[in-house]
Amino acid sequence: MPEVTYEQLTELFTKNEEVSERVHSFVNQYFRDYHYPGWNIIDGAKRWLEDYFFLLQAPIRAASLGGFILHKNDKKICYINTWHPRIYQYFVLFHEVYHILSSSSHDDNRRQPLHLIESTIDDDLEERAADYFASIVLMDAREVRSFYQTLHEEDCFEKKIFLTMNRFTSPYKAVLIRLFELNLIDDQQISSHFDKIFDWEATAKEYGIDPYNFQRSGHISFGRLLDKMKQSDMPDIVNESNYDVYIQVKNYFEKIAKDG
Repeated sequence: MPEVTYEQLTELFTKNEEVSERVHSFVNQYFRDYHYPGWNIIDGAKRWLEDYFFLLQAPIRAASLGGFILHKNDKKICYINTWHPRIYQYFVLFHEVYHILSSSSHDDNRRQPLHLIESTIDDDLEERAADYFASIVLMDAREVRSFYQTLHEEDCFEKKIFLTMNRFTSPYKAVLIRLFELNLIDDQQISSHFDKIFDWEATAKEYGIDPYNFQRSGHISFGRLLDKMKQSDMPDIVNESNYDVYIQVKNYFEKIAKDG
């Protein structure tokens, strides 16, 4: 959520209240019916998407593109832009999970074939609901309260926020919003820090935090796509052509990751 500004927060909190009941019902549904027991939050969601849909992960140098969902016939293809720091990738991951869970309740005539996930605030309540879903899944209220209240009083405010970002693998502004809604920080704190700009990796290191979650991964994975191609009953010449395209695309993303 890097483009949301402090001036937009009143509107954002209003939207959160409007979608709260619906979002919490989907959170409960996800953990009850879909999240694999024994798996952590992130890997469990990726495994579910890979098992039942298509999950593509690759870097594209586009600051505003977090990912997209492509609806193709009865298939759903989820893409996550790994050019972004991991904390943003994980947020996009659960944004997409929400849209998959909620898509069955939409009229197919209203559903867009390609849904882009961008960094700006969106007037569509479903987009706000998807962000709110990601926030709640990644930052359980009880765990956030327990964690934040055990941070050292002598630590500066920004260090506390970065520690919380690292613990819950969530973006800076999403963390501030969640802490404010849980009454763990006040209006003066959120207003004076919300629009600040950081070098995520450098600031994490400055505060003695492992920068892993604040770094770009550049990870490239096409999930089950290659397996599906191998299982295809298409003529050999078509399969060979498809495989050549697959290799070209894979090499393209690998070059981006290497040059980055």
